[in-house]
Amino acid sequence: MSQKLTLNKKEIVSKFLTPISKITEKCILTAQQNHISALTNVDDGSIILYAKYITSTQLPEGTVLQLNVPDVKKLGRMLECIDTDTIEIDSNSNNLAYESNTLKFKYHLLEEGVMQKAVISVDKITKLTFDTSFTLTNAKLDGILKASSFTTQSNKLYFYTKDNKMYGELTDRTMQNIDSVDFSIADSFTGTEIKQVIPINLDTLRMLNGTQTDILVKINTQIKVLMFEINNNNVMLKYIISALSK
Repeated sequence: MSQKLTLNKKEIVSKFLTPISKITEKCILTAQQNHISALTNVDDGSIILYAKYITSTQLPEGTVLQLNVPDVKKLGRMLECIDTDTIEIDSNSNNLAYESNTLKFKYHLLEEGVMQKAVISVDKITKLTFDTSFTLTNAKLDGILKASSFTTQSNKLYFYTKDNKMYGELTDRTMQNIDSVDFSIADSFTGTEIKQVIPINLDTLRMLNGTQTDILVKINTQIKVLMFEINNNNVMLKYIISALSK
């Protein structure tokens, strides 16, 4: 039975599908009456993304659609071809279809069971606890990435606290005689001091570049797990990563 999905083109493409496409080529989208969500991860499981787009899809109450998308970027490009801001997509048993006076397309989905589910559940994500948090502004994120052009021998950022501020160091502490950049990345933080540095792969921050909004960073200093949380109007993104060992 066909179901009709109503979506805002700009929000679904730029704020929802584009961040997902940076994590994975294909994913499972779950559409319900009041939201669309996705839970996915990179191939090695080192970065997990939970994305939720709050929107009135016009689906009947209680309806749950599982859309097994084989190519997230391709779906985004097809939706961008639609010349209206609000779009209505027909969800059929194995495809998404669109038709207007100027455009018609059919995008085929994968069968159920073909795609692997994420390495963690939404329930486990909601139960994660954190003892330190700070806000990473868009300006500070740009500054980190610009400074990384100076430390090309390394691809790591080390978090630590000092004088009630959050600091970052671009370097690689496993190597000798390597260039480094040390700077304040937040004027304040909440919670536990970070006395032992917590390193992450800089590619995580590169993935967040372009969000054009502040990022709430939460850290579990005991098990060395971080969450980068972005709330961009109707779209919420939660990136969960494990810190590097050194």
